[in-house]
Amino acid sequence: MKYIMCIFLFACLVSCSSQNNNSESGKASAAGPAELEPDSLFQSMLKIHTDMVRCADCLNEIYIDVVEPHKTIFTFKNRPFPSNYFSLNHPLQYIRYKDITFYIYSGIEKYFTYIPDTTHIATAGTCTPDTWVYLDSFGVLKAIHAYATPFMPLPQNKHEVKEVAEE
Repeated sequence: MKYIMCIFLFACLVSCSSQNNNSESGKASAAGPAELEPDSLFQSMLKIHTDMVRCADCLNEIYIDVVEPHKTIFTFKNRPFPSNYFSLNHPLQYIRYKDITFYIYSGIEKYFTYIPDTTHIATAGTCTPDTWVYLDSFGVLKAIHAYATPFMPLPQNKHEVKEVAEE
């Protein structure tokens, strides 16, 4: 009976240590934000945005806020790229469109450990800060040129609003 108990304990120890090694190796293999492939609606939004706004030399951020099952607010922010960006911000995902990197924020970033990947940092250039909001409601896009704070209600004052046709 002693031998069976010892073998059982040894098997438990080996099993637990191999599970820890697997989870550690999974963590070690992660490298920075994940690149996403946008669907056709999102690609049309990226096309419209890059046609309207010169953003190749900017830090480009997209904030996605699903406010209702049929209503999503996308806030596109363009600004100069600060040298300490990744020490202050922790994007987990990004999209590349026309050789432009857009970092994506959805509110989940505070719940995960960030592993920096600086290979997509924009180089020096001129950038005019700008904010556009795209509202997707039942698959119909509207573009609003306004200063808006991500994850907050949209400003109520008058702004330039454009109906955007999906391309």
